[in-house]
This record gives sequence, C-alpha cells and structure tokens, in this order.
Amino acid sequence: MITFHMPPAPASAFAPLTRIPRWLSWFPRLLEQWGLHTTFELSPTTLRIRGTLYGRRIPRTVLTPEAARAADPRTEPTLKPIVRTNGIGLPGYGAGWFRLASGERALAFLTDPDRIIYVPTRAGYSLLLSVDDPSGFLATLRDGERK
Repeated sequence: MITFHMPPAPASAFAPLTRIPRWLSWFPRLLEQWGLHTTFELSPTTLRIRGTLYGRRIPRTVLTPEAARAADPRTEPTLKPIVRTNGIGLPGYGAGWFRLASGERALAFLTDPDRIIYVPTRAGYSLLLSVDDPSGFLATLRDGERK
C-alpha cells in the first residue's frame, strides 16, 4: 500500500478569513489540520481515503486509471466545483460531494489547486483529489508502482 497526503492549502487561501472575529482565530488552523490529516492510500485492490468525514474505500475496479489526469479547475472550467450537495466548502478546503460546472457529480478533497488529480469512475461520479505528489499518484494508480 502506498500512501499519498493532501497538501496544505496555500496561505493565500485563508486571506478571506482574516476578517473573522478574534474568538474564531482557531478556525483557519482547524481547516489546515483537516487537510494535513487526509490521506489517499492505494493498495492493489482499493483506494482508501482517510482522515476526513467523507472518507471511504473505493474498489480499484471502479476507478478508470487510463482516464485519470492532472487537472486545474482554474483553466478547465468544466471541472470547477459549482454546487456543494453534501460537504464542506470553505476557503482553502473542500471535501464531500459536489456538482461540477459540467453537471458531473464529484467526490472532492481539495486544498491546493496546483496539485489536483481528476479520476473518473464507473460508479457515476468522479474524484477530484489534491495530492502531495500528483505524478506519483497517477503512476501508482496506473501501474501499481511509484515512479
């Protein structure tokens, strides 16, 4: 099993939170911790998402590794999460179920827009994952070995 981590959100993502009252100063740190504790574990049979309320085990037979790729919702508007249907959507952190601009349903775990992997599935939804090592994740997903 190979484990990948969700990277922390860039500091600029928390800029909108600088106006919150002092008694809520713990809030940005909480968001950062959520991201730091989310992991994506790839085993020969399963992708396991841990450390988040929306974590789960997804059989690798459901994933379509040949269609997985690095993505950037800022330059690919169809991949931008538009509607949160069941999840957490805050500056610098997004986790849960979303509708993308394309209308596609997605399970997303997002912190860093520069390190997003898009993985379609055969189960009627896609995954959007912020991963610390996107190329390593894709290589492992495709052939089971970290390159």
